[in-house]
Amino acid sequence: SLTLDRLLIRNIFSQITHSDYLIYQINLSDVSIEDSGFINFLKTELAQYSILPATICFSIPESVAIANSKQIARFVTEIKKIGFLFALTQVSHQVIDNNYLTRISIDYLQVDNKLATELTENCPNQRIANFKKSLENNKIQIIYFSQKSDRNSFANKVLLSDLSNIPKAKVLN
Repeated sequence: SLTLDRLLIRNIFSQITHSDYLIYQINLSDVSIEDSGFINFLKTELAQYSILPATICFSIPESVAIANSKQIARFVTEIKKIGFLFALTQVSHQVIDNNYLTRISIDYLQVDNKLATELTENCPNQRIANFKKSLENNKIQIIYFSQKSDRNSFANKVLLSDLSNIPKAKVLN
């Protein structure tokens, strides 16, 4: 049977055109992470809709990654082999003291505003400095969304990277 995640993926893949040149972020539930047939489902959908895997970024909340660390490592390895991108969302200070970032191939971290503020300030905190260095060494891009309603302010909220090569998001109905 099709889970909600599978239905969503099928719907998004069916609407993507080759002229989009966008990256689509798809939030997954822990059900998909634990689904042994999910990777084969993705391969089938890619073939059916001729989607470029590098245009899809699957994401999960940090809490799901921590609760399912063994499955996440395997899952991310498999989707990265196919060519998909991976993001960890709702990331908080817990990530600084956790070593799991070195075990998972992450493309993007979406951090909370408190952590983003600390990352952008020149604070003398050695833990933050080490964390920034680790992100740079692993080429992990950090994003966060401003509380401001000005959508154009997003360009100012990408840390440790250049936004000019990241396509804008597209919302599909």
